[in-house]
Amino acid sequence: MQMPKTRYSQSNIFLLLVTPLPMFIIHRGAGNVKAGENKALFNHLCALAAIADSEIPIGSEASDTNSGNDLIQHINMTLSELSWQRIFKKKPGKDNLEEQMPEKFNDNKVWEINWKKWLKEEKEHEADEQQLKLKYIGADKLTAEQRYFLHRRVRILAYAADKIVEELKMLKQEEQNEDAKSAGNLLKTAAYWKEAGKAPPPTASDMFGASCGADVNSCCTNTQAQQASKTLAAVQICLGAAGSTLKDVCVNPQTPLDEWNDGNSNDPTRWSALAQHCGSTATTDKPEELLDTALGALPGSIRKDGSDRYLGAYRTTGCSATQGNGFCIKLTGDSQADPKVLNSLPWFVNIRKVMAALRRSRKAIERAKLLKANLQTLAEQLKVEVDAAKTVIAQANSNKKCTISSGGRK
Repeated sequence: MQMPKTRYSQSNIFLLLVTPLPMFIIHRGAGNVKAGENKALFNHLCALAAIADSEIPIGSEASDTNSGNDLIQHINMTLSELSWQRIFKKKPGKDNLEEQMPEKFNDNKVWEINWKKWLKEEKEHEADEQQLKLKYIGADKLTAEQRYFLHRRVRILAYAADKIVEELKMLKQEEQNEDAKSAGNLLKTAAYWKEAGKAPPPTASDMFGASCGADVNSCCTNTQAQQASKTLAAVQICLGAAGSTLKDVCVNPQTPLDEWNDGNSNDPTRWSALAQHCGSTATTDKPEELLDTALGALPGSIRKDGSDRYLGAYRTTGCSATQGNGFCIKLTGDSQADPKVLNSLPWFVNIRKVMAALRRSRKAIERAKLLKANLQTLAEQLKVEVDAAKTVIAQANSNKKCTISSGGRK
């Protein structure tokens, strides 16, 4: 099954043309922060937020059941010797099937694992009174000798199909892993700290951590213990809000942005003014790749000063939305070798979690597609085996029996 494509309300076409920057440290430059200095970073933040605003579909290739396997197992049971089929009966006759596994097999792990599956196959065989599935593969008119020959071949197919279905069941857990199924909520939490998304606009307490106070610098300074810039929305404000003398570090609207000089006051208004500049659309069926491109570009723009690092336009002292200091977020005590603060920011954690989960899911999907194709090939092989069985000529000694192990069919 092909995964549906997702539309993103962001200029992701730009992202697809950009090669992610390598991981290195940019030392602070001289002079004041310049107009447009954070524009590229802002575009990447917009891309991340736009993906968060979109539906994140996952596939449904892996399955507990498969029609090809069902056909193979049905034919296998139908061709099985009566002594095997009678194990599932309380007594001869129709509708006398056992519901509980016979006690003599209680200590047998193979029977414990397969009992319900084998019983289901016997029920379906008994219900197929017209032997429609035998007719479907052209095996309804075979002689006893030919049926015996065919069953030996079908048992091999049934064993191979069983193994494939077992793997498909495990792949389903990977494909439908919890983080992949929750990808949309995780990304919305990364962006706005609420699963409802950007409407209504996030509040100051949604966007910023408890350490964000009345001054701008407190809202953009992060440690492992105090994560002020806990959402993408907060980072957008720290990097893009207007200062007293520089109002277009990220965007340049016709009506200049209001100066941000009051910390956690009026933050929803600040964010809304910036968010409207995250425009255009793109389509992709692999959101994890866009996430990887946008997130991977951020570390390449980190600046170092002393024992701290800064994401965004930084000059000196701190991230206070001023030309002389910086429009940035501070990662206190962070280093390239140990980016512990960046790696602890909730938005960064959630995005990486989603990327890993979607990759796991996609890997399972691709493997499931291959296995389902293999199952289909096995099912098609049934008719080939029937044709081969039809060439068998009855021998003098045709009274052959298949043996049954207490461990089940081999």
